[in-house]
Amino acid sequence: MNIAENDFALPQSMQGDNMTAKLNRAKAFNTLATEGELIRLEALCRISDCLCAVALNHLLDDKDDSDGQHDRPTA
Repeated sequence: MNIAENDFALPQSMQGDNMTAKLNRAKAFNTLATEGELIRLEALCRISDCLCAVALNHLLDDKDDSDGQHDRPTA
């Protein structure tokens, strides 16, 4: 069973399946080796979460464009 499936037992910052939540769970259960690795992974997780948000926004914008709500200028 995936730990993310037991979110009810975890604090809010550790819930979910995004990279930051996974890192917070790893830090809480002391499963990562060095502090330098934690800093590096935290930065990568924040980047990953931001990229997911950007991709979702882009996907939603594309959906709006296909609905004909936004007209793009043609060359």
